[in-house]
This record gives sequence, C-alpha cells and structure tokens, in this order.
Amino acid sequence: MKIASACFALILSGLGVLMAQPGPDNNRTAIERLTALKKEIQVFETIVDKKLAQTFSNPYALAGRPKGFYLDGYGVALTFSVNISRAVINTPFGIIPNKEESPQEKQKRIDQVKEMLIKALLDYGAAIEQLSPEESIAVIAHFEDSNILDEVRRNKIIIVRVGKRDLLEHAARRDFQAFRKRVEIVEY
Repeated sequence: MKIASACFALILSGLGVLMAQPGPDNNRTAIERLTALKKEIQVFETIVDKKLAQTFSNPYALAGRPKGFYLDGYGVALTFSVNISRAVINTPFGIIPNKEESPQEKQKRIDQVKEMLIKALLDYGAAIEQLSPEESIAVIAHFEDSNILDEVRRNKIIIVRVGKRDLLEHAARRDFQAFRKRVEIVEY
C-alpha cells in the first residue's frame, strides 16, 4: 500500500511539474497562431483556385483544388495538379475527341500559370500574416501531359517561391517587374 501511495504521489508531483512549465501557454499561443494561419492559407487556396479556373477551361483539367500547408521554419506551401492535355473530354452527353495542342501551345499555357501565380502572390500573399519575415510562400504546380507515355517527360513540376520579407517589401510598392525578379522559379 505504501508503494502504491508513493507511486501515486510521484506521478502527481510529475504532473505538477509538467503543468507548471510554460509549455501549455506557449502551446495555446501556437495553436491560436496555427488556427489563424490555417484560415489565411484557406483564403489563399480559394484565390488560387479561382485564378486557375479563369486560366484553364476545357480541355485543361484541374485535378483537384489547391491545398496548402505550413512547415515550421520554412513557411507555407500550396500544391495543385493540372492535366494539360487530354485526348478526350468526358461530358454528360458523351466523349468528345480533343484537338491535340502543340508543345509550344502547352508551354504558353504553363507560362500563363506561372505569371498568374506570381501576380497572385504579389496581390494576396501578404494576407498570410502569421509567417515570420524569414519564412516563405511556395506554390507547387504539377503538370501532367497524359498523351506522353514517357513518365519523366509526362510530368513537369514548377515551384514559385518568394520570401515573406521580399513579399512585404514589394506588395507595398505594387511593382510587378521588381517583384518578379525576387521570385524564385524552379522547373523540372
């Protein structure tokens, strides 16, 4: 009985020490910050989704809504997939064959998306207020050309990234060309 009481007292004292540490208050603040950040990311997701809907009409298919997430120390990343070439279009009235676009036309569409993403970052990226100036916002676009059989050539990934500090500096000035120079674009 004495051993059980001693163990119980030890557990209670351990819990008291854990509860006395500043962690829970910090966790509550972190949870509030992440909740606010989640809402800001959802707004940016909606903006990018609307912009993509304006950019792509049939036969281009957005494979899913843009989805964002936060990585501590890095920032926000948003990702989406687009099928840039469809051999057929499914409609409620049946299957309609699609005219094949040239590689130049496909690249032009991809370039339009890059420019749209840069503009969306300039216009709306500063609304993600919970990021520190050292963190970034990145938008990752996965383009799939389902008419190409080679898996390496079939998929193209484009990352458009900007640091929060650069974003804040250029968003206030509204200078697209200067901002575009600060945006990092990676394609592979």
